[in-house]
Amino acid sequence: MRSPRKSPKMRLIGKADIFSNDTCFQVVPGYVEGFWREQSRKGFFPEPFRGFYGVSVGESYDVLNASGEPWLNDYSESDAQKISFAETFLFLVGIDYDGREVPEGMNVIELPETLWAKFRCVDDSVKALQDLRLYIFREWLMDTDEYEPAGEFNVECYEVPNEDGKGTHNEIWLPVRRSKNT
Repeated sequence: MRSPRKSPKMRLIGKADIFSNDTCFQVVPGYVEGFWREQSRKGFFPEPFRGFYGVSVGESYDVLNASGEPWLNDYSESDAQKISFAETFLFLVGIDYDGREVPEGMNVIELPETLWAKFRCVDDSVKALQDLRLYIFREWLMDTDEYEPAGEFNVECYEVPNEDGKGTHNEIWLPVRRSKNT
């Protein structure tokens, strides 16, 4: 993990759905891959390509929609009944929003300015990313006295270009704040 750094708010555009905590490791990779294939065919990704994101959102009113309201408010009462935050979460796969027209079926969300703990994945396989996620939430958060989670959301970054210009890697970003114990 790199030292946490504050980053400005981010606006993203993408496709969203509700996923079960119990099956997300099996289902979300296919959802991300499907988005990648479909949007590549449509020319959705800007050039130069700088990667794309997967944003997991639990019961967070910090993640906003395009109107500046909590994104959770976009879901009708019947949809809200499907969202049981002990069992499910919202997930958006997308790219940086550049102000373009929002295609039907897409959402625009805004992540707040925050301090991010950024974890680089050892390789770009799905298993390595899932292992990193398990490490962060089962070990790193339990072992660190310096930081604690600062929100019910996190970001996976896919196909991030390497600093040397050769190849790509994935990352997981967790919003954190200094622990009250430090």
